[in-house]
Amino acid sequence: MKNSYIKSYLNCHNEFRAFASLYLFGTLFTNVNVKIDTGCSSTTFLTSKLGLPKAESQRLKLHDCNDKSIKKIISFGVNDSKAFREKSLLAFRTHQYEHLTCVSFVHKIKNLEIAGTPTKNSEVKVNYDRTGNILIGMDIISTWDTHIGKLNSGETLLLACPKNCLNHEYYDELERFFELKPLIMY
Repeated sequence: MKNSYIKSYLNCHNEFRAFASLYLFGTLFTNVNVKIDTGCSSTTFLTSKLGLPKAESQRLKLHDCNDKSIKKIISFGVNDSKAFREKSLLAFRTHQYEHLTCVSFVHKIKNLEIAGTPTKNSEVKVNYDRTGNILIGMDIISTWDTHIGKLNSGETLLLACPKNCLNHEYYDELERFFELKPLIMY
């Protein structure tokens, strides 16, 4: 079902979650649980969370490791030690990608929908080893008109709509939940 805006309530873990669908590797993935993370700079999809078997993930990773046209990016978590970072950076600089769990590969995704709302096709990072959260980062969020606020009920709500698809339904929800009216009439 297509929606005209994204609506997500802050959950008990202080997260905005939604379900997404997208095409990646020529395959349609549906009902993908994603975290909308304004503190994350770039979107990262984890093949483990897409439901790909480990063997298939490793096959795809090996392909990407050997494909010089695919951009590789190294990124670390907040809990990664200095020793781990130094060892990983050395392996990255010497193109030993297959042994790195902290390397991601840039891929184009198509037909991305978040909470049933079509959003822009874009390049995202794909990681074949990590098992954390799929993060929708600011590279995508920045293309949305986004409002986050506390409601009279005490709940915190995120309402968002891709800037190129602003619509009556989205503006009606902004007025209903946040008492905001658009300055420019649509």
